[in-house]
Order: sequence, then C-alpha cells, then structure tokens
Amino acid sequence: MVRSSRYFSIILDCTPDTGHSAQISLVLRYVVLNTTSKKIEVKESFIAFNPIMDSTGKGIYTFVTEILKKLNLDIKNIRGQGFDNGANMKGQHVGLQKRILDANPRALFVPSAAHTLNLTVNDASKVSDATINFFNLVQELYNFFSSSTNRWDILRKNVPGLSIKPVSETRWSSRIDSIKPLKLYLIKVCESFLEVAEDNSIHIEARHKASSLLTSVQKFQFICGIIIWHDVLLHINIVSKQMQSATINIKVCQTYLKILVDHFQQYRSDQSFEEILVQAKEVALSLEIEEDFPPLPTVRRKFNPKLFDYEHRDETPHDPKTAFKICFFLKIIDQTLSSLKTDLTY
Repeated sequence: MVRSSRYFSIILDCTPDTGHSAQISLVLRYVVLNTTSKKIEVKESFIAFNPIMDSTGKGIYTFVTEILKKLNLDIKNIRGQGFDNGANMKGQHVGLQKRILDANPRALFVPSAAHTLNLTVNDASKVSDATINFFNLVQELYNFFSSSTNRWDILRKNVPGLSIKPVSETRWSSRIDSIKPLKLYLIKVCESFLEVAEDNSIHIEARHKASSLLTSVQKFQFICGIIIWHDVLLHINIVSKQMQSATINIKVCQTYLKILVDHFQQYRSDQSFEEILVQAKEVALSLEIEEDFPPLPTVRRKFNPKLFDYEHRDETPHDPKTAFKICFFLKIIDQTLSSLKTDLTY
C-alpha cells in the first residue's frame, strides 16, 4: 500500500519505557485511491517499534534513513514529518526535522498536536512551588492506596467503579484521570483515609500516614486546586480528543487551539476565581472544615541593602486569598495561555 503512493509523511514518537530505555515508533501516512468507492483515502501503516541507543536528532535521523532504505523508500519523497516537540525532534539547528529538511526541503514539519497539549499541561503543573506541591500530594494519595491491597480494597469499597489514578509525565491525560475522582468523590476519599486511620488491625505507621494525608487533603487551598485543575484539564481534554480525529487537518487544529485560548482568556478573571471559591466552600462545608485560606507564615526575608533602589522588589501578598490567586490560579492560567499561544505560531 505504501509503495503504491509515491509521496508519504513520517510520524515518529520517542518515549522512555518503564525501564527508562528509549523506544521509538515509526508510522507512515499516505494517500491512496479506493478502487471500490473511487474516493481518495488517507492511510497509515505502522512500520517499526524499536529501542534506540542514540536519541539525539542525529541518532533518530540515522534510524529513520535506515528504515526507509530497507523499505526501498526515497527520503526525497517525504512530504510531511510529524512528531513530538522535544528538542531532539523539532530543533531548528540539529534536531530531526532540520536534518530531514536539509535532505528534502519539501518535508513540511508539523508538531504533534497531542504532545503539544501534553507539554502545555506539564509546563503549567510545574509553574510554581504551589502547583508542584499539589500534584506531589495527588501522587502521594495514589501511592498510599495502591501500595497495599487492603487499603486499595477500602478505597474501592467507598468509591465503587472509580479509583485514584497515578500521575504520568509522558501521558498528560493521567492528570485528569487523577483529579476526576477527587473532584467527584473527595468526601468518600476522605472517609477511606479515616477508615484506615481508625483500623487497629492496620500497622500504626500506615494509620499515622493516613491521618497525615487526611489532614493535607482537608485543606481549603487543596480543594480549590482540585476545582481549578479539573476545569483546566477538562477543557484541554475535550480539545485533545477532537484533535485526534483521523480526518482533522492543520487549519482545524489551529481553530481548536484558538477556541481554547479564548476560553482561558475569559476564565482568567476575578469572576471565575470567585466562582471557584464558592464551589470550594460548599465542599469544605460538607467536610466540616475551615472555609477559608489559612494565614500566611510570618517569616521575614532578609534582603541585602542597595545603594540605589532603582529595581522594584517583588513583594509576596500578605492576604492569603490574594497569594493563592496569584501563585496558583493565575500562574497556571498564564502558563497555559503562553504555551497555547506559542503553539498557534506553528
């Protein structure tokens, strides 16, 4: 089928496996005439999935050219190249796309839309200490229940049909999978921690850990974080699914990204933040915990004296609500918008 089409595009994905070894997959996309329907159809053929020792742009280029040579396909006939946004792939100087373009200027590079959204989410999740700590706690929740069959059974009993998912660096959708149970069943998750903490048949260390995690989960800022991240990931997930359609084209992808940018620009508002607080207070009321942010720690920072005070020094807001809004809510949205706007320039 591939050889019946003179021109083709290559699609690559290079990711580490569970053993931290680099694995690369190669897919060829091409156009054929369906002799039955008399219509032009886009086809894809899976060509290879191999470990690769050299994951640099040069190493992957060597891998691709060797595979094409074995298939008796000419690199001059490539009309498109699509892969993730790693520097070894999209690099404009020594990346794979540059090496292929040097050999064939007609091989148009199109970044992976799915991986683009993956990077958007991962960048936003690491934009501040607060966002990093949030997902670290989510991962701790998963680790606590999944590391014991007894504790896992307790969670599944309280949250039937749905379980906490681990957070993955390479699969961004794992983040919505990990947040969704907390958004829908936080009270039941808290009950699971409480059940473990009060079960004398369980080792005291595990009971203490359950009590500690329960305290961390039952904090107003964590509840707000769940609501914010669920809103962000839900909208990105919807667009991601739309962009994975087999018939989608670049123009439609750009349209979807523009819609996403418009949404987050509107979401970045005082009104949205206040609506988040209203939802969080309802959950806090159900959990019978404080419906507000705790006071900020009063630790004085030492600054070196300056002869000339030309530079403005950033001050941390003294109001805990404002601090959370700036350091968590706005940072997540601003980083998301920055990444999406960069993607629109491709």
